[in-house]
This record gives sequence, structure tokens and C-alpha cells, in this order.
Amino acid sequence: KKQSEILELRSHPELIRNISILAHVDHGKTSLSDSLISSNQIISPKLAGKLRYLDSRADEQARCITMKSSSISLIYPMPETSYLINLIDSPGHVDFSSEVAAALRVCDGGLLLIDVAEGFCAQTYTVLKQSWDEGIRLCLVLNKIDRLINELKMTPEDAYKHLNSIVEKVNAVVSGFYYEKRGRVVDDESDEESFFFKPELGNVAFSSALDRWAFTLREFADIYAKKMGFNPKALCSCFWGEFYYNPKTKKVVKKKFSEKCQPMLVQFVLEPLWRIYDCIMINKNPEKLTSMLEKIDIAVSQRDMGYLNNEPRTTLQAAMSSWMPIDKAILSMIVRNLPSPIKAQGERIKLIAPELEEKCPELFASVSACDQAGQISVFVSKMVSIDPSVHINRKPGEEIDYNETLIAFSRVFSGTLTRNTPIYVIENKGDVIECLIEKLYLLMGQYLIPVDSAPAGTIVGIGSLEHVVFKTGTLSSIPDCPTFTPIPHKASPIVKVSVQPVNLYDMNRMVQGLQMLDRSDNSIEVYVQDNGEHIIAVCGEVHLQRCIKDLEESFAKVPVTVSEPLVSFKETIVLEGKQFTDITPNKLCSMTVSAYPIPEDILNFLDEKHEVMKQIFGVFAKPSTELKSAFIEEFRSLLTTCPQPLKTLIEEHLFSFGPRRAGNNMLIYKEKKSILESNEPKEETKEESESGDENGSSTNASKFSGCDFDLPNAFIAGFDLANNSGPLCGEPLRGVCFVIEEVKISNSEETKDPYGPFQGQVICTMRDACKGAVLANSPRIVEGMYECTFQTTQEHIGRLYAVINRKRGKIVQEILTEGTDMYVCKAFLPVVESFGFSDELRIMTSGAVMPQLTFSHWQTIVEDPFYTHKTQEQLEEFGDQPILENLPKSIINKVRRRKGLATDEKLVIHADKQRTLTKMR
Repeated sequence: KKQSEILELRSHPELIRNISILAHVDHGKTSLSDSLISSNQIISPKLAGKLRYLDSRADEQARCITMKSSSISLIYPMPETSYLINLIDSPGHVDFSSEVAAALRVCDGGLLLIDVAEGFCAQTYTVLKQSWDEGIRLCLVLNKIDRLINELKMTPEDAYKHLNSIVEKVNAVVSGFYYEKRGRVVDDESDEESFFFKPELGNVAFSSALDRWAFTLREFADIYAKKMGFNPKALCSCFWGEFYYNPKTKKVVKKKFSEKCQPMLVQFVLEPLWRIYDCIMINKNPEKLTSMLEKIDIAVSQRDMGYLNNEPRTTLQAAMSSWMPIDKAILSMIVRNLPSPIKAQGERIKLIAPELEEKCPELFASVSACDQAGQISVFVSKMVSIDPSVHINRKPGEEIDYNETLIAFSRVFSGTLTRNTPIYVIENKGDVIECLIEKLYLLMGQYLIPVDSAPAGTIVGIGSLEHVVFKTGTLSSIPDCPTFTPIPHKASPIVKVSVQPVNLYDMNRMVQGLQMLDRSDNSIEVYVQDNGEHIIAVCGEVHLQRCIKDLEESFAKVPVTVSEPLVSFKETIVLEGKQFTDITPNKLCSMTVSAYPIPEDILNFLDEKHEVMKQIFGVFAKPSTELKSAFIEEFRSLLTTCPQPLKTLIEEHLFSFGPRRAGNNMLIYKEKKSILESNEPKEETKEESESGDENGSSTNASKFSGCDFDLPNAFIAGFDLANNSGPLCGEPLRGVCFVIEEVKISNSEETKDPYGPFQGQVICTMRDACKGAVLANSPRIVEGMYECTFQTTQEHIGRLYAVINRKRGKIVQEILTEGTDMYVCKAFLPVVESFGFSDELRIMTSGAVMPQLTFSHWQTIVEDPFYTHKTQEQLEEFGDQPILENLPKSIINKVRRRKGLATDEKLVIHADKQRTLTKMR
């Protein structure tokens, strides 16, 4: 019956709400989703918060965190009609931000959950920014209010001030997003107010998912309006803010009329709530509790009342869920405040498909109106791994063979998708593939129900696309349909490991499993190195453990061995101007190169504009004049702080960025004009080509009879080779500007060169000259840094500092949350030291601290890897022995040893063979 009702409601897009629950880790998303699921009798209300229904993976249940976004369809009946709520529970851990992005693309609205005891956290900001970029409307849920009563022992008035400060902080962040430069155009200032969270407007709920209760101010306004004779809407606006009720005049005033008067929210909402908690959790007085419940017209069974002394929370849950049921408050808020697909798609379409209106106006009209009879348009936000024998609900006697291991988690934006319908798959690169839709599924948590069609405005699972769609894709009935905007990824994969099968004959199965794993995860990278190693790049330690588990148990189904994490490093320099000269093996070309470090502000700018630089200066780039001029203008403004002579060299002779003409290194060639002035190479006149030194030396390659190639491009090729593999340990260079000071090419009458093609010699010599210039200018190792945020109490902060210091971390911020004993700390931690950090921190603090690690920046290690004792004082104190604890030197040796490069370490071969030169006496 429920299934048939869901299928019927899917054909009415105005009655559909597609929402996602967003929050920081451990703020109560899955507990809230359990409570909402229990409203449809899928699980028992008493198991809500304990069962974690949407956490279907074994490792999710073991870790008590969500790792995969899961969708389920719920029905919310109202007096006039019923609504279909497609609910998605998304992860809160920073390693799985791509799952949040995939969930937001298929949604129209969301619930932003905040633990009021911990407040506005790092991941709360991240998911709020992601939802804003996707054009998602949100409602705010202030969860775990019971912690303010039981743990923090706040009074109702202190709790009101604390809740008010959280709402103000969230609105301040939203206001900052509003005034940023972005695609959304807003005409009047009144529209800004519609994005804010205001309890008096009903888009803020107060809840305790564990105790199964929630309310908005609207419910209390309806109750008290009957008693006071006020308009419910007017009374609701007075429940938030500095409004006071005068019982003598029976009026609401804005100023305090006595010292004991309290804001209306405290007097009429929070104080009754506090009294019930005090009566059940502390006093445990059954007579007083019965009297209080009778006043609010709530009946609790004798069985639940019998738990009052031994398990008071059970009695509390029964009383509160009867008084303020969480499903009614949250679902009614969703229906009233969050948009239907018809309204949402009209607002979001220019954000998620900016080219659609120009190239396919008819399809654009269908998507904007969510037309179920129009042309088909579907977006696949991710591929989900399943076990057909477990997850697919078969009908009795059904003989269809379900053999998919991946299904497409999709949103239908227009038209009606039906089984056995041909469809065009448009990849992000523009390639078009025609295929047949064989199977469609209704998503019900971990279970899939086969269906025959999926109308516009619904979320659906699509089978038979596992070998066609890579990560994400666009499906349409029109082959020339432009693709939807690719899903942005906030977390970049930085942790790399090498995998290989335990048994060599399982190699093919492992390779196939890696391909399936790559398709199923939007934030993972799988590739093969030059030495044949299979590399998996992930976002963090927890993400890595989940990927290896999926590879061994779901995709490859073979045991694999995993190497130590391959952490990326960079190489840079700290000195400037020193030159290095190198000559080709045939002695016909010599070049002198110097190196300069690029200032940090310019370096950060180049990192931010990497994609723009690819469009402007890339090999096949065809940039617009406006894009190039805007980039050059901004880049020139930063050069004002650049020291001389680097500033002049860049302005007049910048020849290329690198690597691949769009990186954060630069090449300066004094014979060429700067690319900031023109993209075209400088054309030489006849007089210039004929000019040259009388002795046969010239900077022009055409003077060499055997030089039939473009010499400047050979310089760029050698420059790129040096950028990709530095001299210290073969890691990429970062923030180095190379200057070609002088190039000399001699004429030769020889027709055969025993050293090979001259172009290859020039490229290799340019590479070696750049590496020599790096070594001449005091090279340094650059390591990645995580930003680590966590919350802790006073009793654990000493142990936390000890772990951070042991891992070479640095605490940069420590803020005491007002009204609590919670400290919000921020630290920077080297990526290479992060493995095992979370486990060690939990052990030291008895599981009280859960860190969130996000990649922050690159930081240069100031120590010189080649430092030796030179002064007389140092030699007298330390001798001429090398320094044993040279951090960058140990990193270099470790990386070189992993890559099979030579190291200068000394190995003890016969440690047990010792001898003395004198006899023992």
C-alpha cells in the first residue's frame, strides 16, 4: 500500500520535496533521519537513534559515522493532501565531502543540523557553502537541546541567549555568502532576508533527535493564541526577540516592565520544557509528572511510567514524543518552507546548466517547468555499489536476472524515464554514447524496489550504466544536449597508496576492481605510475580504509596488499640569482640559467587561478579577450609587491608558466616579449635573422644548420621536465622562476651526431640546467599541511597539546565557547604525520576528541637538507660528524628510497663483528 501511494505521488511534482540532511560529524543527522523514518512505520520509534537505518554498511555501524549518502522515500499525510519526502542522509566527516556534493545536486532543499552544545563547526561552514553554491534552500534545526539541560546545566534564559547567538552566527555566514561575487542576481534588498534563518518565520526548528521531540515557534503560537486571544501569526513573531508579556495589561511589550520578567520564548516555551526534564531526569516524581502531563493534555502509558526510576530517558521519550512529535514538526516545516521541484528547478537551472538555455531552449523550458511530458533530462550525481542478491527486492516468482554491481544515483529534471527506452549519455568531456535503460529502482535506504518509470522531479536508481557512466554524467533524449555543470569537489585527494594483489594471478581481477572503484567514488583517483604501480589517491585515512574494504569485498573480491602512504612533497628555493651553466653532449649549445623564488602572494594567486590559466595559456587554449585581460590586470597588480629584478623580468620577458603552461612556476627568456603583452611568439625580421656574432655564435636556432626545430619550445619542454621532477627527490617544483640568462649555439659542419637528435640534447640540457640552478640557490622541501579542528574540554586539553607537539603540529587558535567549558581549537598538522593521529588522539583522550582534517596549504621546511657544521665553535662542540636529526634530509632519503633512487645513507653490514685494538685489562 505504501509503495503504490509513493508511485502515485511521484506523478505530482508539486507534492514532492527532495531534501538532504547536512551537518558536522556527530551532530545527529542519522538519529534525526531514524525518527523521520519511524513516522512511516518502517522502524519502531523506540529504535530511532539506535538502529541507524540508513547506515547500511558494516563499517558505518562500527564507526558510528555515515560514509555514503543514502536516500529513502517517505509519505507525510496532511489534512488536505499527502506529500512525498525524498530524504537523503549525507555524511558529516570531511573525508566524504564529495558525497555531500553528490546529494545536494539531486536535492531542492536541505536541513542544516547544528549541535547546540558544540555550536557552529568547521564542517557546518563547508556544507553551508556547498548548499549555497548549488542554490539549495535550507531550514535550520538546532539539535541536542537536551545537552544544554543535562550536561551544561544552563538556565532557560542562558539557553535562549546561547541559541540566539548560534542563529546570529549562521545568518552572518549566509550574509557573507550573499555579498560574494556569484551567478545569482538579486534585485532588491528584501530578497536577502529570504535567505536568513528566522525562528519567527518557521524555518528554524528546536529538537532533540535522541529524545524524539522537536518544535517550531508556530506550534506554541497556535497553543497560546487560543488562551490569550491573539492572532497566531502575530504571536509567533513575538516569541523570538526581546518581547515581554504583561499579564496585567495582557499586552506584549518591547521593554522590561519588571526585573523578574523574561522574554516570551523563555517564559512560555523553554521553562515548561526545563520543568519536564527536571521532573523526569532529576526529581523522578511520578505524581508531579502526572499532574504536569494532564495540564498539557498528554497521556503516557503505565508501562512507560514504570521506567521512571530505573530508565528515566524511556519515560522522557514517551512523554516528549507525545507532546512535541519530531516527525510532525520537522516534516511540516519541510513542506511549508522548502520548494517543490517545480519552483526549485526554475531558480537553479542557470546554476547547474548555464548553457542549456542558449543551446536547447525547448529542453530548458521543460526543465524550468519540471514538465513530466517533455523531453528527457537526467543527471547522474554518482555511482553506488550494490549487492543484487541482498539489496534488490524481488517480486514473488520474478525471474529477471539482476547482475548490476553499480547503479546510477540520479535525478530526473524533465520528461519521464521509462524502462527499455534508448537514451543518450553525454559525458563531461562532451562525448555522446547511446544506450538502453534496462532497469529503474525506487531507492528505499539499503533496499531497491524495481519500478517501470521515473517522472520528472524524482530521485531514481538506474541500472545497466556501470560500463557507460564514469562518476557523473548527463542523460537526455537529445544527443546535442549540453552537460550539466560538473559537481565541484571541496576535498582534493592527497593521500596516495600503492596496491597489488597478494596472489599475482589475481592481477586482472584487481585491475577491474580498481576501475569499478574509480567509477563509484567521485573524489578518488586511480592511475598507473611509470614503474607499473597501481596508485589510489584518496582524501584521508578513513576514506582510504573504506576504499580498500570496498575493493577487497565488493569490486575485486581478492586480497590486496597496501603500501605505506605515499605523501606528496614539493621542492623550492630560498636564495635567488645564482647561475648554473650546462652544455649539450655534442658541445654545440650551452645555456646559463638562474633561479628566483616566487613571492607567496603571487604563488597563492597562481594556485587559485590554475583552471583559468589552462584556458588562457594552455596548449590548445582559445581564451576570450575579456578573460585574458582580467587575469593579466589582476596579475600585474600583484607584481607591485614583487622585489626587483624579478618584477622587471616578469613584466618584460615572461615566456611561460609551468608545468604544462599553467602551473605555479615561471620561465623567463630574455630574447622574447612577455606573454602578458601578447600570446603570439615574437616574429623575427630578416635583419634579426641575418644578424649574429662574427665568430658563428648566435641566439637564433636557425644559424645552426642541423637545427630544424623550434628552439623556444625545446626550452619549455626541458623546463616542464624539471618542474615535474626536482633535483632533491624527484618531487614537483613549486614557486620557482627560472631565467634563461644566455644561450650560445655554435655552427658545425658535421652531418651525423653520435649523441642523438640535437633537439633532445637541448631539452635534456635545459632540464639539467634548471635542476642545477635549484641546487645552487639553497633548495628546500615543501610539505602539505592539514588544518585540524576539534572541540575538547579543559580536562583533555593538556593531552591534546602533547599529541599535537609530538606530531610536529602547531596550535594556532583556541577559543572558549561562551557559556560552556568547551574549547574550539585549530591546529596545523603535517600530512606526513597525520596517519594514526586520530587513533592516538582518541586513545589519549578516552575517545572524547574527534579531529577533522582538511588540506590547508603548503609550508616550506626551513631547515637546510645539506646543512653541516662549518664554524670553529660548531666543529669544537659537535665535531665533523653529520647531523643525525636533519628532518628534510630524512624525508629526502625516504622518498628517494621509495622511488628507487640513490641515497647517501651508510648501512651497517656486520654489526655483530666487533673488535678492539687493545687487550682488555
